[in-house]
Order: sequence, then structure tokens, then C-alpha cells
Amino acid sequence: MPQAKRPAAGSKAKGAARSTGKPARPAKSTKASKASKAGSRPAGKAAGPTRSERLDAARRQRQRRGLYLRLVLGAAVLAAIGASVYAGATSQNQDRSLVADLTSGPGDCAYDTKFDGTTRTQSAHVPSPTYTVDPPAGGAHEPSAAPPGFYNPGNVPSDGKLVHAMEHGFVVLWYQPDLSPEDRRELEKLSDRFGRELIVVPRISLEGEAAVTAWHRRLVCRQLDPEAVGLFTTSFKDQGPEKGFL
Repeated sequence: MPQAKRPAAGSKAKGAARSTGKPARPAKSTKASKASKAGSRPAGKAAGPTRSERLDAARRQRQRRGLYLRLVLGAAVLAAIGASVYAGATSQNQDRSLVADLTSGPGDCAYDTKFDGTTRTQSAHVPSPTYTVDPPAGGAHEPSAAPPGFYNPGNVPSDGKLVHAMEHGFVVLWYQPDLSPEDRRELEKLSDRFGRELIVVPRISLEGEAAVTAWHRRLVCRQLDPEAVGLFTTSFKDQGPEKGFL
């Protein structure tokens, strides 16, 4: 039987070379492919916030700003309240101290804030007003005011004109007509000291020797106390609701 021919060694190598061609490249894995796609962005650069994240951040910022403004406003309100309370307490302490000084002298003086009428009628002009508070320190009054000066019995302005003068900030010193010559000289000294700020008038209905009044304030004394009268006048002159006359 004829034997089959064996291919030459060189032909086998050559055929193998033809069957495979160029050496095959290793296939890229899925992980490598994803890594390659991810690597298309610059290294180290993270993705920006989303729209929802930006809105949340803006909302939080507004909330912080609103809280800050409320805290600032609350602190300002508390400071204003504290200042008002402090000022009120200081004013009350000053008033108590002043009243103590006015009433602690030798004149046996009593201080009060009595006046006729109501707060609504204080600026009313009437032709012939009458007063229950003696001496008067406020209320409806005549259209014209009493001029400043030192008045003797028989030449005294009406109560309505004197109250109008107090509304303008003048202080009125009332005295008993039968004061001693020494006390009379004290009255003249007070009139010279304060000039047009003090109106000096006699009043026979006084319970004591003297009284001094300003708008809604009174100091009634059993004996004339020049020091108390001076302190009262200095403290309450030009304190009426209508200013610019002194």
C-alpha cells in the first residue's frame, strides 16, 4: 500500500503562520473600558453640585441670615427696653430726691401735682374760669396771660390769667398780704433773683404764709421758705406745655 506523504517541516510552520496571521491583541476588560471612559475627565476634578443641591444651600443661607437678623433685632429691642426702664427709674429717683429737698426745709412745705379739670380741657380758653384747687396750678384759663412782675394787693391779675402764664412756663409765688417786713424783703429778693420767670402775687385764701406753683405742680408752705421757693422755681420754670415765653 502506498504510504502517505508527510508534510515537510517547513510547510507546517508556514501553514500555522498563515492560519493565525498576526498575533492577537488581548481584549480589553469591562473594568478597563470604564476606567478609560472615566479617565476622559481631568484627574482630581469632581462633578459640580446639582440644581437641587444649590437650592438647598441657598435656602440654608437665607435661614441663617434670617436668624441673625432676628437675633440682632431682639437684642436691639431688649437694649431699648433696658434703657427705657433705667431712664424711668433714674427719673423717679430724681423726682423723689427733689421732693425730699423741697419738703425738708423749715417752711413745713407740702408738694403735690393737683390741678383742675381733665387732661382734655387744659388748653381750653374760657372767659371767667373758676378753680377748686387753691392756689390753682392748671386747668382751662382765660385767653390772655398775666404779665410777669411783683404785684401788691388791689392790683392782682385774675386766676385765669395766672394759670395761662403757668401754661407758658412762668412760676407764680403766692403770699399772704400780712407778711412781716422781713418776709416781704425776702419776696423782693426772690423777685429780683428770678426776674420775669417768677410772678409774685398776694392771696389771702392761703392756708399758710406762701405757696409756689408751676404748671401741674404745687408747693404749699406754712412759713415762707426762700430756699425751697428758689429750688422749686429753678426746677420747674419753663416746663409748661407752651414754651418760648421766658
